[in-house]
Amino acid sequence: MSIEELIKELILVDFQILSIKNEHINAYNTIQLVENHRDPFDRLIIATAFQEKISLISADEKFKNYQSQIQIIDNQ
Repeated sequence: MSIEELIKELILVDFQILSIKNEHINAYNTIQLVENHRDPFDRLIIATAFQEKISLISADEKFKNYQSQIQIIDNQ
């Protein structure tokens, strides 16, 4: 499936594609720094979920380190 097809499918099932906003970047500093997880893009994803007050769906085990700040839905 191409990215374009994926986006169309997501829209059909009422998913919203979020743009990165200044508020998300500002929230980046509120996300705890975990010793075994320093991936800046992952932290931006987490900061975005935190700022938007939305749950995050991920199979990444390291995201569970942030459950005190956001709700993680494990898709495994």
